[in-house]
Amino acid sequence: MRLEKKDWISPRTNYQEFTPQEFIAGCWIVHCNVNYGYGWVDSNNNNQLDNGESLVSPTRQQSQPGADGYYGTYVSSGWNKTVLSYVQGCQVEHKGVSIGHEGPTANAKWQNVNQMGGVSGKPYLVYAWVDRDGGHATKIESAEWQTNPNAS
Repeated sequence: MRLEKKDWISPRTNYQEFTPQEFIAGCWIVHCNVNYGYGWVDSNNNNQLDNGESLVSPTRQQSQPGADGYYGTYVSSGWNKTVLSYVQGCQVEHKGVSIGHEGPTANAKWQNVNQMGGVSGKPYLVYAWVDRDGGHATKIESAEWQTNPNAS
């Protein structure tokens, strides 16, 4: 039997650094704070709800009475006309809302209405999102959100 002496190499730890190639999302605490009214994606930026624009507040179609919760496309006339349901923000701070690292940015507009359904004031910019509890929106002009770093 022949024994060979091996060189002693001191223990080493190799580190691999992870560098993300792009930022995917951050988690935020966002307050659902819109007033009584309705929201939509103003695709032509004319400050009014037009035929074919996407709704961000629950509503229903005239052809389906009682079927609230429709978030589709606005239909201004005909047998399948959209009947707007006016809603108010739930006034809850939602934790773990997944948004880009810059925070909520405007993706829709919101029109306040009075209790009789009449337009009240000018539409304003909102960040709208849907989660397991339904649709929500927060005013951009009076931002009420903060990062939620432990939610992701």
